[in-house]
Amino acid sequence: MKASLVASATASHPWSAGNAIEKLMQNISVLAAGGGGQYTLDCWIDRDTGGGQYTLDCWIDRDTGVTGDETWVYSWNPETKRHSTEWTDFDEPRPEKVRPKQGALKVMHMIFFDMNGVILRWPVPIGTTINAQYYKKVLQDKLRPAIRKKRPGLLESGIVFHHDNAPVHTARAVTDILAGYKWELLEHPRYSPDLAPCDFHLFLK
Repeated sequence: MKASLVASATASHPWSAGNAIEKLMQNISVLAAGGGGQYTLDCWIDRDTGGGQYTLDCWIDRDTGVTGDETWVYSWNPETKRHSTEWTDFDEPRPEKVRPKQGALKVMHMIFFDMNGVILRWPVPIGTTINAQYYKKVLQDKLRPAIRKKRPGLLESGIVFHHDNAPVHTARAVTDILAGYKWELLEHPRYSPDLAPCDFHLFLK
């Protein structure tokens, strides 16, 4: 389809790259999957960004939002250069020091926070698989009590809950318990792994 658009544009203006680009911008369109109609680029932009705009609108003037995600926490060498300094004679070489690097030990952490800070940081026991039942248990036995303890009155105010659309998060067991709590589930925009709030604030690379 792109090739035909290029051919059409360059045929009418064979020696002008600028005119070809202008022609493409005027005529670009995509076929709807399984249909014969055409949607302009603007329509696709509206469709693909609509979820993101909805998410932003839902957060406006909301102070009851809670969001969470999982991340690996790795062991590392905390010793700084100052901690490892040693006295040596002028004719002695500096002692060798192994460069700090990421350790082999890693622990999965489940972290939930709101506008006031971290509510729950839960280290998943090594060897535990995070499936729908385990995630549900953390919501029920860890997160909900933590909210009640650290954010008095928030449960009664009505929580707007957000997590990404990983299969564990969208499983029936999880959606059922959230519905039972009457938490408003904020839809995560499609194809938007970079819009998880944790990635911008907590899980810095």
